[in-house]
Amino acid sequence: MKKLLGLVVLSVLTGSIAGASAAYYQYGSWRDQHHFSKPLAWANQTPAAGPAAPGESQPQRARAFVEGDAVHDFGVMSRNEKRSHTFTVSNRGNAPLSLRFVDKSCQCTEVAVSKSEIEPNGSSQVTLTWQPSTNRPDFQQSARFQTNDPARVELDLTIKGRVQQIVEVVPPAVSLDGVVAGQPQETSIDLVGYREQPLAASRVEFLDAATASFFEADIQPMTADALKLIPHAVSGSRITLRVRPGLSIGRFQQQMRIFTDQSDLEPLDVPIQGTVNGNVTLVGPGYDSRAGIWRVGKLSGSQETTKNLWLIFKGSDSADLQVRVASVDPAEILEVELPNASKTEKLVKQGLTVKFKPVGRVVNRQGTADGPIARIVLETNHPDIPRVEIPVAFALEAGTP
Repeated sequence: MKKLLGLVVLSVLTGSIAGASAAYYQYGSWRDQHHFSKPLAWANQTPAAGPAAPGESQPQRARAFVEGDAVHDFGVMSRNEKRSHTFTVSNRGNAPLSLRFVDKSCQCTEVAVSKSEIEPNGSSQVTLTWQPSTNRPDFQQSARFQTNDPARVELDLTIKGRVQQIVEVVPPAVSLDGVVAGQPQETSIDLVGYREQPLAASRVEFLDAATASFFEADIQPMTADALKLIPHAVSGSRITLRVRPGLSIGRFQQQMRIFTDQSDLEPLDVPIQGTVNGNVTLVGPGYDSRAGIWRVGKLSGSQETTKNLWLIFKGSDSADLQVRVASVDPAEILEVELPNASKTEKLVKQGLTVKFKPVGRVVNRQGTADGPIARIVLETNHPDIPRVEIPVAFALEAGTP
């Protein structure tokens, strides 16, 4: 009988230990809950004090209450954008409420308290300020306070939201390779807003004055269906970019600046580049037809160097073709000549000879940060090819001319 009783007691103790272990595993203080080492007290409701006995006064007690919600959602924030939210903590008891700041889940969160002692029926303003320094999609930060309310010894206030760009241009750059000379071409660009305040493009400017007249833009609001295709998008504008006929054959670059209807946002710049193709082909050593650049490379700085290129014009309009040099940059180094062209009924082969003259110093015109790319501009009497622009990438070594 004693052995049986012992087994029963042992079973009860084993079950209790197992249950306690399971509870500790699920709720124990080692688990990271909202970045604190203990579970948070979220409930606004505190148990009411029981009625006083006849002839006795109401017990003195502070009661902490958060007006509204103890969690505030900022929604979408951009990186390095600072936001603040003020919580109101009230004392619904009949004794002074002590509100003492204890800890915060991140040192990046600023905490400001207007009152640490709150009289009955009074309140204190608690402001949490946070500035995201990373592009993590979601964030949540909390501040913990200790009170003398026996039903709410710990009180936690929390801010949360999403960190992402508040405005974005899609695509961020425009490539228009294969524009046909004499024909218009268009593409679309979306200006997307992610915060609650509606966003729209107000106007655009084209920054390169030399070719600005060949570009135009039309602005329309993005449709609801288009916005649904972009996660978290709230509003935006669709910009239709048009390239008008008349750009020179070869490589072109432009910069479009987009202004918005929100004063706190800086204008956004969109680089535009591409090539114009027509009934003309450029061939010769070093000419990169894909990029539309004549890559001459590094040249001697002690003696003059001559390089050749050929322009082949096709079509019946080429029979009476005339070509002349419109401009050269840098003119002090490049000397351009147009030898006699060979012509057939539907084809003209025009030679281009360039002499690179040393100037006694290093020259970098390869289109890098050290120097812009050189350019040769030709003009023709061809109705579809009035200009041919040839970017030239070269560098001169130092030497004695």
